[in-house]
Amino acid sequence: MRPRWLLLAVSVICVLLLFPAAAMSQVPRVDAGCGTAVIDGVLRQREWANAGKVDLFHWEDGAVQFEPPVALPDVGASQADSVSGELWVMNDASKMYLAITLNLDNARLDPDWWTGQMFILFTDEPDALDGLWAAVDCGPPLPGEGWVWTYEDRMAPWVDEWFMGDSQAGPCATEPLVGVQWDMEPDTSLVTEYAFDLNSSKLDKVGPGDRFRLGLWVSATGCQEGSGCSNTGHWLAGDGIWPAAFLYSPDTLGEVSLDPCEEEFVPEPGSILLLGSGLVGLAGYAGLRWRTRG
Repeated sequence: MRPRWLLLAVSVICVLLLFPAAAMSQVPRVDAGCGTAVIDGVLRQREWANAGKVDLFHWEDGAVQFEPPVALPDVGASQADSVSGELWVMNDASKMYLAITLNLDNARLDPDWWTGQMFILFTDEPDALDGLWAAVDCGPPLPGEGWVWTYEDRMAPWVDEWFMGDSQAGPCATEPLVGVQWDMEPDTSLVTEYAFDLNSSKLDKVGPGDRFRLGLWVSATGCQEGSGCSNTGHWLAGDGIWPAAFLYSPDTLGEVSLDPCEEEFVPEPGSILLLGSGLVGLAGYAGLRWRTRG
């Protein structure tokens, strides 16, 4: 066999062997854009224009059952027929920003009659994407991994938040949520915005350009605006997850790649003028040399 044909055969075999392994190792991923957001529960397209975006998945088995915290006559929530949502991710030099939308039948929720909650799980050892909690024994929550839980009930009203560490042995103690700003507001979607400080929050082992594992579950229950929410009304419930295989464990999390947020080099006008003058001078010199030869 000629050497070139042998080389081709070996190359094809290597590709065939490596391709399945590469495909098997792929993890759902979202690449963050570089930008800064105001955390007010309002998803402004211009503000989040640079964000990386992925769709949420509807978790059929995780349907929220509505249990009203206030006395409402014969109120129940039916699972929404149409549930959709998105995860938007950005970062700047010091913070990571998340925006999560959850849409229930395209219905506008009444601003005074809704509840929403969010679980966000992460492990943020840089590039250590082994799908395991770092802690072996359960103890105080470790920086760099755990659960963020936020909940708002506009009917009660009640707002709650905490961070819970986790380990190979199981859930650990909870701690107050620090270094995290968040706001949750209803519109045609339930919108939740977060800002995680990459230095003072539990998400403190990564920075611009790093990657880590993240997954989330969001749920909402609310009354459609204008349907008589103080009595029975039209109540809807639904939830979404990312990624599709999310099951509250590190091996089911997706991957977030933070933007390096490197400043683009833009030459100063003086530098451009100097370069242009130099090029013109070189062109003139080359022209003179050409004439001399002629």
